[in-house]
Amino acid sequence: MKKGRWPTRPVCSDVSSLSHGLGKWVSEMLIPIQKAQPSYFQDSFALKLLLDCLELPHNAQLFTADATSMYTFIKTAPALASIKKHIDENVTSMSKDEKEALHAAMALVFNNNLFKFGDAFIRQRSGTAMGTPPAPPYATIFYAIHEN
Repeated sequence: MKKGRWPTRPVCSDVSSLSHGLGKWVSEMLIPIQKAQPSYFQDSFALKLLLDCLELPHNAQLFTADATSMYTFIKTAPALASIKKHIDENVTSMSKDEKEALHAAMALVFNNNLFKFGDAFIRQRSGTAMGTPPAPPYATIFYAIHEN
């Protein structure tokens, strides 16, 4: 757990979990969709390169923002529904069967995050675990949908 002046939240690795392999497959399927989003950039170095190419007026100002507890605040059911709709309507590189398999796998992974804390087993009811492989592309796609 992170400690300090920030709120604590569990960061759980799922490497030894039953869902890890499925989560890696979901991540592999979501990454091309993530990269196709207009707001996507690989990392801060890629953003810097994009910003260096901008021709802005001398009085222009740039602002940044960061989501607070992004993964934990994404409501699972609405996120899965909006990502499913986005994939069904916009992704042409997958067959109908591949899309159905991806939707089913996403539901399994994101609705069944279980972890042990002390002697207690806990199931995360909403949000996504920071330690599950598909969390980054899932969050990026979810927020990209809402940016459009």
